[in-house]
Amino acid sequence: MQRDYDARLGGTQADFSFMRSEFDRIAPQLAALEQRFEWLRVRLADDQLHADDAASRAMAEHERARIRLELASHYEERLRRLEAEQG
Repeated sequence: MQRDYDARLGGTQADFSFMRSEFDRIAPQLAALEQRFEWLRVRLADDQLHADDAASRAMAEHERARIRLELASHYEERLRRLEAEQG
């Protein structure tokens, strides 16, 4: 019984370690995205920015954000499948 418990605990610790490393890897990307959104918000508030330029920059930034969020979603799905296989 103790051996079974130790095996489960080891597996859980490995899963946590993997999820933590994935979070540590993705977190800087999300922070950079937040910084870009703030930069874009400030730029859009600037009166010197032309409307067409602002719209095209906003669309490009939106597309980059969508791609990054899609990547994060794929990682979450991958983690969910790994957890389902383990548990």
